[in-house]
Amino acid sequence: MSKRQSSDYASHIIDEAERMAVTFQMKEFTDKAARELKRPTRQLKCKFCFQEHHSSDCQTIPQAGKMATAIQQRLCLTCLTRAFHLPVNCRGLKMNHLLCQHKACGKK
Repeated sequence: MSKRQSSDYASHIIDEAERMAVTFQMKEFTDKAARELKRPTRQLKCKFCFQEHHSSDCQTIPQAGKMATAIQQRLCLTCLTRAFHLPVNCRGLKMNHLLCQHKACGKK
């Protein structure tokens, strides 16, 4: 086998490997897109008034009513989920954008 034939063979192998890599990446991309399309979308539902908005954005129930409802439904007072954890252990504390936006809380 001459050098020219071996270099042609090597370039053919490299081209085929690149084609296979692109094909594999496209398959991963299309599979991920198909999984996203099959995933059911969750509807927003307020834990307090059961309308379609985030619980943190609820304007229909006064703050005292929200606190009483959260305690009655055994919700975490930080993330408002039924995760059965203490507010001290809540993952919501690590996500500042979920916490109170009021200036009196010290958040700027």
